[in-house]
Amino acid sequence: MAVGMAPGDAESFCQQPRFFGRIRVAAKNSNSSITLSGDSKAIGEAKRVLDEKEVFARILKVGNAYHSHHMESIREPYLASLKGADIKPKRNCLGGACNWYSSVYDLAKDKSMTTPIPFEHTYWTDNMTNPVLFSDAIISAINKESFDLTLEVGPHPALRGPATESIKDVLGSSLPYHGVLERNEDALNTFSSALGFVWKSIDSPTPPIDFAGFRRACDGPDCIIPRVQKGLPPYPWDHDKPMLKESKKSRAWRTRRTPFDELLGYLTSSRKNREVHWRNILRLGDVEWLQGHQF
Repeated sequence: MAVGMAPGDAESFCQQPRFFGRIRVAAKNSNSSITLSGDSKAIGEAKRVLDEKEVFARILKVGNAYHSHHMESIREPYLASLKGADIKPKRNCLGGACNWYSSVYDLAKDKSMTTPIPFEHTYWTDNMTNPVLFSDAIISAINKESFDLTLEVGPHPALRGPATESIKDVLGSSLPYHGVLERNEDALNTFSSALGFVWKSIDSPTPPIDFAGFRRACDGPDCIIPRVQKGLPPYPWDHDKPMLKESKKSRAWRTRRTPFDELLGYLTSSRKNREVHWRNILRLGDVEWLQGHQF
């Protein structure tokens, strides 16, 4: 359950006798936003209490109580699955390890993240059962690095508000922020929009995005990308055969020379015997003085 409450106040709330051991702070998103997790019945009770106190609380649409004691039963099977998958962290484009600011360990307690953590380590089981120190990780990164923008990688930029709040706490201003996906939106469109956002936000002599590579990834290896063919012989344009077929009404509208008349509208055609036709759609919102007139 997402709650608009400071982390310290949330800890005190969970320590109340009626909630102790049943719910806990599952995520510290910012100085004014946390997530509670635990027994579903206790979450419902907490929601009613917070509603009575007019504190923002929204039950999240998830099927499990992540980052709570309910995850302890699958700790060992989860760790065994990770070991069996033999997952290894990738290197960055420069051949080095990406900087990693943990949302699991409290960096103030000498849990260094300067070297890659082996996947057989209990880091990932700790990640599943312990609170998410999201705001701490954001603040650590902002204090030690220089950033041009922020990208949220996930199914929806749900942490835009808490992340922006933490960034403002450190820098005094926000950074350009964008999510790579959005709920109920086409994934390819939103991801393309995110790449365009990165390209627009980073002022660099070297393009930050390989759009040709992105297009190849989207279209597949067999797709032929059209290119401008240079050096073709010039050909004169043949004006003998008209290429445009147009009605008299369309031509009269396109080539009209008379100005618009507030009452008559546009001249549509001139016929024999000096007969002239005009066309207009009268609306009181356009011609207020028509109010009270009869036709």
